[in-house]
Amino acid sequence: MKLTEPNQFGQSDPIETDDEVREALVEFDELLYDDDATPPSFKASYLRACQECPDIADNEAHKLRFLRCDLFQVQMAVNRMCRYWIKRIEVFGEGRAFLKITLDQAMKDDHKTLALGIVLHPLLENGEIAKDKDGRCAVYFDPSRQDSSLYTHKSLLRVFWYVVHIALETETTQKRGIILIVMSKYASHSQFDTKLSRMISDTMKGCLPARIGSFQVCHPPIFFSLIYPIIKYLLGSYLRERIRLNRGSDDIVIKSLQQYGLPLESIPSDMGGGADVNNSRWFAKRKAIGK
Repeated sequence: MKLTEPNQFGQSDPIETDDEVREALVEFDELLYDDDATPPSFKASYLRACQECPDIADNEAHKLRFLRCDLFQVQMAVNRMCRYWIKRIEVFGEGRAFLKITLDQAMKDDHKTLALGIVLHPLLENGEIAKDKDGRCAVYFDPSRQDSSLYTHKSLLRVFWYVVHIALETETTQKRGIILIVMSKYASHSQFDTKLSRMISDTMKGCLPARIGSFQVCHPPIFFSLIYPIIKYLLGSYLRERIRLNRGSDDIVIKSLQQYGLPLESIPSDMGGGADVNNSRWFAKRKAIGK
């Protein structure tokens, strides 16, 4: 499958045709059910999901997300999907792993963590998720809202999974990835949680069917230089290529983000843009939607 020319972050995206997608899905199943290519023990969690929640796991739309994420390198996509279901059971537990990742199902015990707004989608005036110029959904993370006495690491990790899965409902995000915006201006040193960073990094690398289109760290505090080498190490080489540090006044940071493809209306409001990152309003919207 042909790819676009690399963008400023070195990312290329597949140029899909219907015929190539159909061929990739056929090859996907062939490799998935070939025990030499995909050992039974490795795909056991996925096969269990096909029994427990076939409407979620056993369909072409689900497999296509992994193909898109791995640029239609089919064996890599099969492996990612198998690791996804292994990790999904680990993160959500036996009782919730096979439920839909919605407020009333897999996330029903994590509402308090969700309401903190540590991870959310910035919202445009019309209530839609903010996106960059190429249609990547924005995911906003504010470490200053963290208080580990109020939740467990796994609960916050489930919130991250929830937000990513919302983004993956958008086809352009499946194809081109998400843009991660970290607002670190008001965070203290203790709120930069390396354990959480490692957990999120582990789920992004070879597990969740979502690429990071770019990783924008905004207003990094002075002490950030002390922890940045650790964060870069945890991210791995692929994500390191996409991280950008945006320093300076709000105006300078806004111009920087615009150069990286974020229109003003998609830049979080606490940085001077037009996208709402109020946690109460975001959570109220998700409850109103009902998922």
